[in-house]
Amino acid sequence: MTQYALFFNTQTNKPHSAVIYRDEQIPPQEVWPPNTDLFVFDETTPNFNKLYGIFVDDKEKVYLDYDAFNTVRDPVTGEFTFPLMEKMSNIEQIRWERNKKMEESDAFIYAPDLPESIMQELLAYRQALRDITNGIDPETPTYELNWPVLPEPFRPAPRMDI
Repeated sequence: MTQYALFFNTQTNKPHSAVIYRDEQIPPQEVWPPNTDLFVFDETTPNFNKLYGIFVDDKEKVYLDYDAFNTVRDPVTGEFTFPLMEKMSNIEQIRWERNKKMEESDAFIYAPDLPESIMQELLAYRQALRDITNGIDPETPTYELNWPVLPEPFRPAPRMDI
């Protein structure tokens, strides 16, 4: 049976990090971070499915509604409190995604010696991002939008596996 381990901060009783250790990867106590306790769990642990879904492998996407870093473990009883994540409205998600795409293209806007035609493509892309929320229903999910595509010269090269 596979064992999983997760460090919890001994003062806050919240996860110390998102790093999960499996079986032989579980570190010896002499290398634990300060002010932490290692919680080891397996299939027999109460709430195993939720712990596994939140911290280890969320194949089913069932536990995405929970806030992993604000999960609290009671050191006395060993019971967990699994808080739900605060939900963003669809329009907030769209704006968040738009802002992330704008930030990703920020570095290119100040590139020296950028040909005018390529600069115009970049400026048009950024304007399209700014306009993405114009006239849409605030309940529109982000995946239903026609997101503008970063101009070709700025896209990363495809990864070539050998």
